[in-house]
Amino acid sequence: MRRADIVVGLLLTLFGLVSLFAIIPAQVGSAAGDAGVAPDLFPLVLMSLLTGLAVLLWVSRLVHHAKADEPAPLRPEDFFYILAASIVLAASFLAITHLGFIAGGVLTVAVAMLAMEGRHHPLRLVATSLLAPLAVFAFFRYLFSILLP
Repeated sequence: MRRADIVVGLLLTLFGLVSLFAIIPAQVGSAAGDAGVAPDLFPLVLMSLLTGLAVLLWVSRLVHHAKADEPAPLRPEDFFYILAASIVLAASFLAITHLGFIAGGVLTVAVAMLAMEGRHHPLRLVATSLLAPLAVFAFFRYLFSILLP
């Protein structure tokens, strides 16, 4: 477990640094909006927190000297779940990128609801799928003056 935490922590740190210095600046503008909040503020803050937590993970495991390396608490099936969740997140990103935030968000929320619980009342499925992306869009657009794609 200690070895796995160190490897995962280092990989997440690398991902965070690449995101902070390459991906976010290339994908999100840094000019301040009407409200004075730059569009890259939230991505930078969240990625900085993730990167900091990743550093804490691998540093704490380097400092903590366990006598024996415990086995990882994940079973092989858990790795399949992580892979499937990663594929769903990538598909959600592509849907939002190509269809726009509202249409991609509606599709993403509907698929997520169906995947989590399977059967839903049709009205609840449609209402949640429509209202959640619209609420997020309105929150960013009218409160922070940040335009989502």
